[in-house]
Amino acid sequence: LIKWHLIQEHRQEKMSSMFDTSRAISGETLLARIRDTRCQEFANEGVLYRLRSGYDDFPWEEVIDRKRSEVELPSDMEAEQVILAWKCLEQIKEVLQKVQIQGSWYNKLFGTTLDFSNRRPPMQSRGIAIVTGLFQVNTTVQQLKLNHCVVADDGARSLANGMTFIPDLQRLELSSADIGTYGMRTLCNTLTKMKNLEVLLLHDNHIGDQGVTSIAKGLKGLTQLTQLDVSKNDLKLKGAQELAWCIGKLSKLTGLALEHLNVSDNRIEEDGAIQIAQAVSYLTGLHTLNLNKTFNYTMEAGKHIRDIVPATVKIYGIGEHALAENELLTEHQLARNIRPGNQDSQWGGKRDSVSYQREQIYTLDSRRRSMTGVD
Repeated sequence: LIKWHLIQEHRQEKMSSMFDTSRAISGETLLARIRDTRCQEFANEGVLYRLRSGYDDFPWEEVIDRKRSEVELPSDMEAEQVILAWKCLEQIKEVLQKVQIQGSWYNKLFGTTLDFSNRRPPMQSRGIAIVTGLFQVNTTVQQLKLNHCVVADDGARSLANGMTFIPDLQRLELSSADIGTYGMRTLCNTLTKMKNLEVLLLHDNHIGDQGVTSIAKGLKGLTQLTQLDVSKNDLKLKGAQELAWCIGKLSKLTGLALEHLNVSDNRIEEDGAIQIAQAVSYLTGLHTLNLNKTFNYTMEAGKHIRDIVPATVKIYGIGEHALAENELLTEHQLARNIRPGNQDSQWGGKRDSVSYQREQIYTLDSRRRSMTGVD
C-alpha cells in the first residue's frame, strides 16, 4: 500500500532510484522509515529527500517549499547526504541568497565562479569536503578560489576527488591554503587531467621540492596553463632543477603556453635561478618571470640571467633597473669619449659643441623611455 501511494504521487524512475540506492541508515532501513511516515506526506518532495538522506537536522521540506533563502549546511553530514542537500538547494537557486558552511556565509554557489576566499572564520578541510559535493550538482564551474582556507592535506584529497566533476575548470586559486607535500601530490593526480586549466596559484604553502616535482611532471597534461605561481613554498635547488628540466623538455618537444611564472621567495640559489632562466628561454609566449628573493643578488648574476632570457620578458628580482642604469651610464661615457675634438676625452681635441651634447642627451633619454622590462 505504501509503495502504491509513492508511485501515484511521484515519477516511477524517481522511486526506482530511491529504492535502488538506499541502504540501512543508522540501523534503520529505508522501508522502516517509509512505514513510519504518513502516506499523505509523500506529496512533499522534501519528505523524500529526508527519507533518502536519513538526516533530520536539515530543513528539507522548507527548502523545497521555498521558505528559506538562507540555509546552513551542517558539518556532520555524510558525503551522500551533502550531495542530496546540494541537489535540494539547486531547485531553489533562484531564491537562494546564501549558504552557511562552517560559520561563514557564501553566495552565488551555482554559477561558474565559486569564491570561498578570505572569510572569517576560514573554511577548514571538512568544509572543503562539503564544497566538493557541490561539484556533482554544479558541473559548470570554471573558477575556484580557496585562498586563505585551511585546505591542508585532507582537504586536498577531497578536492582532488571532487574536481573530476568540473572538467571545465580554468582557474584554481589555493594561496595560503596550508597544503603540504602529500596534499600537493594527491592534488596533482587530478590536476594533470584538467585539460582546460589556465591559471594555478599556489603562493604561500609548503609543498617543498617533492610537491613542485609533482607539479612539474604534470605540466605535460596542462597544455593550456598560462600562469603558474609556486612562490613561497619552501623550494630549494633540487625543486628548481626539476621544474627547470621539465619546462625545458616540454617547451622543446610539445610547447607550453606559460606566460607568467612566479618562483619568488624560495631559496633556490643562483644556480637554480639560472637553470630556470635557461628553461624558460624556450617559451615563446612568456611575459613575466619572478625570481625575487630566490638568491643572493649580484649584478653579475643579474646580468647573466638577463642575457639568457629574451628581452621581451619582464624579470623581477635581478635588479633590472640597476642593470639598465649601468648600461646607460656606460654608453653615456662612451658617447663623451669617442667624439673627435673632445678635450676631456682620451682622444684629445676640442670640446663637444652644445648641439652635439644635446643630441647625445636626447638619444639616451629616448632609449631610456623605449626600454621595456625595466622595474
